[in-house]
Amino acid sequence: MFERSSDPDVSPDLLKVLTRWRPLDGITEPTGSRAARDDYLAARNAYKDYLEGRKPALALRDALDFLNREVAARGIEVPDPSEQV
Repeated sequence: MFERSSDPDVSPDLLKVLTRWRPLDGITEPTGSRAARDDYLAARNAYKDYLEGRKPALALRDALDFLNREVAARGIEVPDPSEQV
């Protein structure tokens, strides 16, 4: 979706694209026994809790924050790529 001006002669602003993760009801569910598997149900619940309807940049920011906390909590040393030769 694009944000549109009330002026019909103005084209959509490509810098204001309203990209969002799809609602679950817009995604095809698996058929058969896969729909009841624990791993699928966990992934589906995570999608609903963390992605559905959100802007991708916000979801990715939250994922990066989570990964940074996990790395710090585990004491993992991550080299600075700008210092690599």
